[in-house]
Amino acid sequence: METLHSERFIKIFTVTAALLILLLCCFLTWHEMRVEPIDVSGIPVLTLDDEIAVKFDEVSYEMDPIDGERMNIRGWAVIRGRETRPVSIHVLLRNRETGQCFRLPTEIKTRSDVTEQFRDDYTNYDSSGFVSSFVSRRFDFSHKTYDVLILYELSDGVRLIDPQQLLERKGDES
Repeated sequence: METLHSERFIKIFTVTAALLILLLCCFLTWHEMRVEPIDVSGIPVLTLDDEIAVKFDEVSYEMDPIDGERMNIRGWAVIRGRETRPVSIHVLLRNRETGQCFRLPTEIKTRSDVTEQFRDDYTNYDSSGFVSSFVSRRFDFSHKTYDVLILYELSDGVRLIDPQQLLERKGDES
């Protein structure tokens, strides 16, 4: 009978644990980095006329003949007077022709500059930043137009923010 202290058991245990950790990391990466269709019907839509503020630092894509399209969408979004903690923000692309929406991998960024900008609100907007930067072959940017939307989720529900923003090719002077 083998003991738990044998060299063979320790090697098998170490290799098995490393493989499980690797599989878990692959799954989590796939889960967080995938582009998936999303049904936004029934979600209340906020526009710039509502008490929201949205600013995009960059909204562009570049064509790469090897990798596909590289998208870079960075900015911040707040519902004025509402703390941004806890918040879940996802960038969406909506095909203008079909209306189909896609949820993009999005990372929340700390933006203390937003809290400072709206200091008269006495509200913490530090968690209002977002970045969605990835490469995909899923979209046909040369023939289709896409709107950028924000899926904004606070503890009391989900809202869709439509800042009337188009995804544009990097370097275009439009």
